[in-house]
Amino acid sequence: MVSAGDEVGLEGHDNEDARRPLPWNRSRWDVETYSAYRSLRRLRHGHGALRRGGFRWVHRGTDTLVYLRETASERLLVQVSRAAHPAVALPAGPLGLEGEPLALLGEVGLRVAGGSVGGSVALPGDGPAAHVWASSQS
Repeated sequence: MVSAGDEVGLEGHDNEDARRPLPWNRSRWDVETYSAYRSLRRLRHGHGALRRGGFRWVHRGTDTLVYLRETASERLLVQVSRAAHPAVALPAGPLGLEGEPLALLGEVGLRVAGGSVGGSVALPGDGPAAHVWASSQS
């Protein structure tokens, strides 16, 4: 969820303080935060699975969530972590992953070890971080 002003780094600490006006002068914006939101928006608009695909939970941990977004023609694996955590090992078969899924967000590549039926994949333990991978079948 994005509240008005989040995309430019606008801060607020309670109900009254959260009502700060948006700074229209771009020199006061947090450029790094704005760039991150723009990248996420492009990713969402470029992949139908993120807009209208089915949703399946794959893993939940104290500091990380992993889920699949799927359409008939596209399968995306999403990992969102609020803090560093142990790497997450998942069976590749139920994820429909094989080979080397393409990293769409984040710089960490994945490799499916042992084939798609009995193999596994290890997701990174970095955080805070967000990763999105496209199945090689997409």
